[in-house]
Amino acid sequence: MTLITRRARNEAGYTLLEVLVVLAIMAVVSSPAILLTSHPTATLDIRAAANLVAAELRLARARAIRSSAEALVTVDIAAHQVWADAPAPRRELGPAIALELVTAAPERVSATVGRFRFFPDGSSTGGAVTLRAGARTTRVVIDWLTGLPRVRGE
Repeated sequence: MTLITRRARNEAGYTLLEVLVVLAIMAVVSSPAILLTSHPTATLDIRAAANLVAAELRLARARAIRSSAEALVTVDIAAHQVWADAPAPRRELGPAIALELVTAAPERVSATVGRFRFFPDGSSTGGAVTLRAGARTTRVVIDWLTGLPRVRGE
């Protein structure tokens, strides 16, 4: 009887080969899941760029209200940049993001550059910036009456 219990105790574990086979199967099964989650970087990039544009617009609106003077935000769709009229740095939006600009005709500087003007009462000239990366599209819409920018994913 002691011989049987000793043999059963020795066969209770797994061999190295069995463990390697299980790990290989797990790797094959999980690889499609890893490939499916590799695309969120485009979504995160476009969302971050849209939030950066909206933040610049909100800051310019707040500056116009605080200083009782007009404030400008300029968007260059060819250079993928946005900046305020204050001595602030130009913000890069990334070359992989395509931009479209809708702004009032007097605020159009050139075919690729336009501005949004914020007034001391909080209102603005209104408009929108559309950001595209692959199949992802996000818009930053500026309400002309309130001057508030809103990020809308599509």
